[in-house]
Order: sequence, then C-alpha cells, then structure tokens
Amino acid sequence: GKVIIYGGTIKRVEQITAMLGCVGYWRGVGNAKEKARRMEEWRISTGGRAGWIAATNALGMGIDDPGVCLVVHAGIPRQLVNVVQESGRGGLGGTEERQEKEKQLRGKSGQQDEWAWDDDVIEYAEGKRCRREVLDREMDGNKDRIGCVEGEEACDVCQ
Repeated sequence: GKVIIYGGTIKRVEQITAMLGCVGYWRGVGNAKEKARRMEEWRISTGGRAGWIAATNALGMGIDDPGVCLVVHAGIPRQLVNVVQESGRGGLGGTEERQEKEKQLRGKSGQQDEWAWDDDVIEYAEGKRCRREVLDREMDGNKDRIGCVEGEEACDVCQ
C-alpha cells in the first residue's frame, strides 16, 4: 500500500525524500504542472518505496486515496487539527490505518526544529491521557469526557 510521511517542514521533507528516494510534495515545490506530475507519480505507484510520499501539510486536504495504508508523522505536528486531518488520509480503502506517533527524524544536532507546539499536541503525543478525550476536548469542545466510552474502539491508552 501507499505511505504518506508528513515532515512538517520543507527542510525535513527534503531530507526524507533524499534518504528514502521517494516523491516529495510541499506548497512551493514547483509550478502547477510539476506538482501534478509528482502527485501522478505517487498515485500510479504500485508499492514499495515508489508508493511513498513525503510532504508538508500542503498535502493534508484532498487526498482520498484508498490505497494509503500508513501515515507517519516525522516530528510532532504543530496543531492537533493537523494530526487529525493528516492521519485521516490513511485507511480510506477499508484497511486499518496505523498512525506512527512522534516518529522523529533528527538532524546532526539531535534536536528537532524549534516550533511552538500547542499543548494539546504534546498531550496527545505523550499518550498519558485517553487520546479520544484529548481529541474531543480540542476538536469538539467536549470537556466532560473521561476516557473511551462503550461502543467505540478503545484507544491505545485505554486498552
């Protein structure tokens, strides 16, 4: 299946594409024709690393490819809404999507880019509280939820 690796920054996406030899996509990657070429190269791929794409959140919306089976965040996204939108790209074809949380590609210094992360992103990534609770509070304003509820699949924290 296809894989989307969200790098967060153009620099990180460029590092990922160089390391993995996969297609890269970000807002300023080229003109409309070049962007379309890159998307088509990824869309027609049948597997292996040809089926991988590294991108910034410029790829987040409008990707409804049922062949996406894995979404990886290489670094922590700045906002929880990015996590939700980007993670939702996987599993559209009925396969179970697995999100790799807090995978980090580090530079020579061993430090990640200096970003100002929303507290909810850190709370979600740390996994110390029910992930559905964090999502409901931040995305829907539901501050009363405590853990996963009966009838829904339990998150990894509540399992």
